[in-house]
Amino acid sequence: MEVARSRGALVLAHATNIAGIEGSLRAGVDILLHTTPSDDMWSESLVRRMVESGTALVPTLILWTWEANRDEDLLEAGVFLARGRSQLAAFHAAGGTVLSGPTLVT
Repeated sequence: MEVARSRGALVLAHATNIAGIEGSLRAGVDILLHTTPSDDMWSESLVRRMVESGTALVPTLILWTWEANRDEDLLEAGVFLARGRSQLAAFHAAGGTVLSGPTLVT
């Protein structure tokens, strides 16, 4: 973090669950990559802390469609996709900054 900040670089985190988001917020990351549809819904408290910290979100919802189509053991695809969208909607409704960008390169 210190090196990135000293160079004026943004710090991104690839959190895959709520615990990862919590750690990212404690560390002071600038941008979270992805919602976390395999995990529980985000609480109002978590969303509020994300927004208040100024952490932006790149939701990459297209990735969740790809994941749902390739993984038979994944949560029921409809639930999985709906949860990712709901997490994004909650973040956006709370005033969070949503960015666009790929994190899946084929």
